[in-house]
Amino acid sequence: MVVTPEMIQDLRVHVRKKINSELEALILAQLGREPYPYTYSEQDIYEQMRKIIQTYHEAHGIEGGY
Repeated sequence: MVVTPEMIQDLRVHVRKKINSELEALILAQLGREPYPYTYSEQDIYEQMRKIIQTYHEAHGIEGGY
């Protein structure tokens, strides 16, 4: 499983996460393809996205991270 732009949009809409285009590109660069020969589980994907979003928000002084 990999992160898709639709998954990120779902977080924006349903979870109300502040994800700008720069952060979206960062998430897709890191989680947008499988780390061959391994695969990500859905839980892995969402936990890694949570960490990326939280770190980004802390670094940029944005409130409302995970």
